[in-house]
Amino acid sequence: MDTAPQTRAAIAAFRQGAEAVFGSRLDSILLFGSRSRDDYTDESDLDLAVILKDEPADPLEEADRVMDIAFVPTMDAGRIVQPFVWSVRTLRTSQHPLIKTVREQGVPV
Repeated sequence: MDTAPQTRAAIAAFRQGAEAVFGSRLDSILLFGSRSRDDYTDESDLDLAVILKDEPADPLEEADRVMDIAFVPTMDAGRIVQPFVWSVRTLRTSQHPLIKTVREQGVPV
């Protein structure tokens, strides 16, 4: 997993935004993709799965809400974040290839 100071700062800023937006609905945040596998480049984004205890009404709208708060702090940290929002149930049961990848490779952050 990428543990560079910029990555840690971006994840911390994103987590703070997610906690502000979702509050007690937030179950976990998982890093996946190239930065979790250590095969990233300097241009790689941070793929972050926000896992909610309940089912999001609109996952894309929920991702936009957290990015409205977290965009500037994560950019200030030098990382571009690509958020995804799913429920615990979706993470556990979906057979979608992307969600299966998160299940297999996701690292709690």
